[in-house]
Amino acid sequence: MLRAFLFLLIIALTGTGGDVTLTRAMKKVGEVHRFTPRALLGVAWRAIRVPQLWIGIAFLTAAFFSFLALLSWQPVSFVLPASALGYVVGAFAAKFILRERVDPARWIGVVLVCIGVVFVWAGDDSTQMTAAALLRYTRLAFLVFAAVPLAYFAFAIATAERFFTRAHAEAKVHSDFTPPISILKPIRGLDREPYENFASFCRQDYPQYEILFAAEPGDPAIPVIQRLIEDFPDCDIRIVESSLRLGENNKVCKLAELARAAKYDILAESDSDVRVGPEYLRQLAAKFRDPKVGGVTALYRGYSTRGIVSALDCLGQSVALCGSVLVAQSLEGLHFMMGSTMAVTRASLVEIGGFESLADLHSDDYELGDRIVQKGHRLELLPEAVW
Repeated sequence: MLRAFLFLLIIALTGTGGDVTLTRAMKKVGEVHRFTPRALLGVAWRAIRVPQLWIGIAFLTAAFFSFLALLSWQPVSFVLPASALGYVVGAFAAKFILRERVDPARWIGVVLVCIGVVFVWAGDDSTQMTAAALLRYTRLAFLVFAAVPLAYFAFAIATAERFFTRAHAEAKVHSDFTPPISILKPIRGLDREPYENFASFCRQDYPQYEILFAAEPGDPAIPVIQRLIEDFPDCDIRIVESSLRLGENNKVCKLAELARAAKYDILAESDSDVRVGPEYLRQLAAKFRDPKVGGVTALYRGYSTRGIVSALDCLGQSVALCGSVLVAQSLEGLHFMMGSTMAVTRASLVEIGGFESLADLHSDDYELGDRIVQKGHRLELLPEAVW
């Protein structure tokens, strides 16, 4: 049974690897529009010069001979249905490698194929086993399932290494693209060290920007903001009194007011407990140099001054958040934003109906990013995390 399973796995992986590699090869060759002998010969000549073609052929050759080997001791009534496992692997490869859209109906089909393979396997006489063998294979199955998180973390580490290698190179480039930016800060109450959090936005190495705070009358954060205005007289800081009630999400209602009061066309929102480095705005603006970019967000790392337990908690949360975001970006691109930074162009914000369209939604950061992507724009991630 184990030998049959291993050969089926080899057939599925090498067959899918061949299909994926050949797909990429033919994308490089280009679409075939004419089917005359001369045109087809031209396509064949271009194809044989693409290395991926030969790699795909090698994969499919391995799959073919593995299929023949399996037929040498298993009946064809078992091998043909069981080899449908390759369609399952193919669906995942199409989704996560070729980045194709796989709709729910196809995923239901994949599940049905898996169920069918199980029934085919259970009905094969050669797969009958003793209780001891069943226990052994059950242990093996649990070992495989236990290894899945390890595979995820290995992938997350590799993804993070690639991202931060590129990000550190980007961070060293002193961009000369510096359009004016409006920083939007919706406020309600006081977080830990509010003055230092707010002051980090006043110490930006950036030529022209403004900071707008939205707070309700009597909010305890207002004296802190007033002190900030006194300490940084050269920084354009304003307080917008919040009174507009557009929906249930108080933060989004404040953002709608701030967007109306903002002078500039790049709007950068961040939560009130966020602290940034002096290159924050310069790195953010650099992302908007590409007109296809409609929004920019940032990773968030925790920081602690309260002992080892708090430090370990911050470390765990930072690793979990950053790892999952980078894996998502690697597999399907960013389709969401985070409250640590939600920077948008005014034009892309207008396209989705403004902040007003999010006033009754809980996960405004996710919805903002997803709606911008649906309008055909791209989201980017800052090269450095905020904290």
